[in-house]
Amino acid sequence: APLAYLLGSFPTANIVAKFTKGTDLRNEGSGNVGASNVIQSVSFWIGIGVGVFDCLVKGTLLIALAKWLGMPVYEQILVGLLAVVGHNWSTFLRFRGGRGVLATTGILLIMAPFILVPVTIVVVPGWAKTREGGLWVGFGIITLPLWAYMLYDEAHILVLSIALVILLYMKRL
Repeated sequence: APLAYLLGSFPTANIVAKFTKGTDLRNEGSGNVGASNVIQSVSFWIGIGVGVFDCLVKGTLLIALAKWLGMPVYEQILVGLLAVVGHNWSTFLRFRGGRGVLATTGILLIMAPFILVPVTIVVVPGWAKTREGGLWVGFGIITLPLWAYMLYDEAHILVLSIALVILLYMKRL
């Protein structure tokens, strides 16, 4: 589990920004150390690459590894939550970091993929109409427990979705 926090803490976005543009994301754009600020401050395609990494490595890969190791489902959830905590409050960046949305997406891809369908249906049209991505992602996040309750019978999916909402909103506040 501590390894999940450390991997989540790995400041991919900041390292990429420093390597490609010589900039520290904490002092650029939104000040957020995540893919969205790489898109804003460095380049769209480089930001997409960082986002894919954060989603698939910090989220999906960690959960897949926990499953492969035969960890019980609540330990898998703990691994995912610690990766998000690491991403949001990186030990390498004096406890600053990203917002955890893509790491969360990666976790949900493997643990509760059907939740992503209605969340996407909430987020994409809202963003397309207003171009306020943060607002619509916030709306999508807050609906996670509703979709978990409606789409899954397993209590652990509801627990995971509630914990993710708490973590993501703690970071936003």
